[in-house]
Amino acid sequence: SVRWTLFVAALLLGLTLVAAGGWLHENPWEQTSFSDDLDLNQSLTISAAAIGLLAVIAAAAFRPRHAHYAWGATVAIAWLGIAIAINPRIDGLRSGAAIVNQARELLPPGSTLGLTGWPEQFLLQWDGPAVHFGFRRESKAEIDDAIAWLARGLGNRLLISVKQLNDCFDADRLQPLGTSHRRRWYLADRAALTDDCRWPDRSIDSIVFYRPPRSLSLQVSREPTSVYRHVEVALVGG
Repeated sequence: SVRWTLFVAALLLGLTLVAAGGWLHENPWEQTSFSDDLDLNQSLTISAAAIGLLAVIAAAAFRPRHAHYAWGATVAIAWLGIAIAINPRIDGLRSGAAIVNQARELLPPGSTLGLTGWPEQFLLQWDGPAVHFGFRRESKAEIDDAIAWLARGLGNRLLISVKQLNDCFDADRLQPLGTSHRRRWYLADRAALTDDCRWPDRSIDSIVFYRPPRSLSLQVSREPTSVYRHVEVALVGG
């Protein structure tokens, strides 16, 4: 009947949260793709399990006789619990703010940040001039341009994900920033490039100089633009 269907669905919703929280608590290595902060991960799994337990208790209290109330209470507890206890603590991870803030702290004064393989949220969180090499380009072409740009200036720093690291990077010289969008991110300088990949004379096929909204100046490399085959200036917001 509809009554039993609603009651079982309410129980399953709560039990799913309890099971997910319990399994992740017992398997912490599965959480590192979400965040490197183990304390945060454990806290989130406990919160999820607690929300699920409250939902199960609410459903059981109403019993099948009042299954529609049981379903409504379970959904409300799950929705409010996630909105209050979980979402505020993961906002920095989902928006990219945690990675961008860490990069900002590590960026030396006067240095230029370059981005590769970046999600849109990173650029929205960045509040200064930056450089990138196109959005959703073929990965190898993008990283080749990024490496060539990084090799040109001692003040250049590259924000790069683990998925785009190749043999040109010395992993021991990368600065870890954390995890966001299920990827580990690093900050690289020229010293992080291997000797074979420091190509100061290699041309760059595509480069975009980005200025955030309400920024008064555009930071551009001092090198001749003749080395760039495709140069764009992104002025957003004026």
